[in-house]
Amino acid sequence: MKTITSFGLVVALGLLSACGGGDSSGPSTGGPTPAPPPPPPPPPAATYVKFADLTGVQNFQTTCAGEESYSGQPVPLGGFPFGNTVAIQSDRSGPSYDITVANIGFAGERSLSFTPENLESSSTATSQRYSFVDGTGRTQRYSIFVPRVSDTDLEYTRLASLFSPSDTGFINLICALGVPTVLTDVPASSVNFVTSSTAAILRIVQNAGSGGGPTVQYSAVPTIAEGFGDPATGTVRFSIDLKGYEFVGGMRSDVVTDIGRYTGETTIDGSETNFSGLVVNAENVVVGEFGGWYFGPQGRTMAVSYTVTDRRPDDSEVFSAGVLLLRR
Repeated sequence: MKTITSFGLVVALGLLSACGGGDSSGPSTGGPTPAPPPPPPPPPAATYVKFADLTGVQNFQTTCAGEESYSGQPVPLGGFPFGNTVAIQSDRSGPSYDITVANIGFAGERSLSFTPENLESSSTATSQRYSFVDGTGRTQRYSIFVPRVSDTDLEYTRLASLFSPSDTGFINLICALGVPTVLTDVPASSVNFVTSSTAAILRIVQNAGSGGGPTVQYSAVPTIAEGFGDPATGTVRFSIDLKGYEFVGGMRSDVVTDIGRYTGETTIDGSETNFSGLVVNAENVVVGEFGGWYFGPQGRTMAVSYTVTDRRPDDSEVFSAGVLLLRR
């Protein structure tokens, strides 16, 4: 707990005097100059509990992106502003996770619960996977991970994924959640976020305008992203250089494929814990949306969810959706 010091107010009193002649002279009746009011005390310092140390029932807001398959057609979902679309309540004693997904895409609202009994045996301390078969015989899946950026575990942030099939298709979401930065806890100057980690769907559909196919799938692991935030102006921006390892015959290659550079910029006014905007390609054409917020003290981690659907001159189409985690 931070101690707030009260500042004493020192008032200097001037000695007033009056001089005059004759028998009518007398002292002045003036008083001291009023002192200005004391400055307001500074707000109490924000306190943060590391994710691993959270106890009791916690309600997590998220920023998510992904896709929906509706009647066999893929539909991009997100990137959603922080606090929209997916809410997660977790009893940390289990832990258990109660997940509510709002109406997104063509899918209706759904609620799913994952308990310790649903934890898969392959789970570890940093990667927990849950699954259960619902009443329709479909397998619902949820995973939560401790993310790493530049070989450092993020203490206030987690990545989660949700795969939820239904009678019309499925939704596949990647989300960031954790201990969000409070509005009053801002850095003293602008911040560059120069290291990153990406969890995303990434593929290229050849001949997209003439029936589509073949489709090339990639791992987005080699993708590079940067971010920027300025508390003085409210400017928020990011860039992403999409790069991928191609999957060939179900096996991931070691060759990095450069796919494209995309950017997004917006401004915030400090009244809400979220940001959102549009994603553009190198020709400044709008190709998607983004949303997000910050986690930990003074925005230690920047989380951006995004979607990109970019038709290129060769009739191929880039599709990517996921979450960027960026560190200073």
